[in-house]
Amino acid sequence: MAKRRSSKTRSRSASQPPSTRNDAKPPTEKIRLKPVLQQIEVSLAQLKKLALTPRVEYALKQLEQGRVA
Repeated sequence: MAKRRSSKTRSRSASQPPSTRNDAKPPTEKIRLKPVLQQIEVSLAQLKKLALTPRVEYALKQLEQGRVA
């Protein structure tokens, strides 16, 4: 029964284009970037403290250069 319900919601969201859904509501909510960026930097620092295998080091370098690892 749960499988059937999930397929219904998927088909409903797929039939509605995402652009009209976003354009319908005015952009009133502002996202403050500084706290988000600070959170990302904190999580980056925590990642660096974890096991620095060569693969993790490579991924971190890619992230710091702005590339998606």
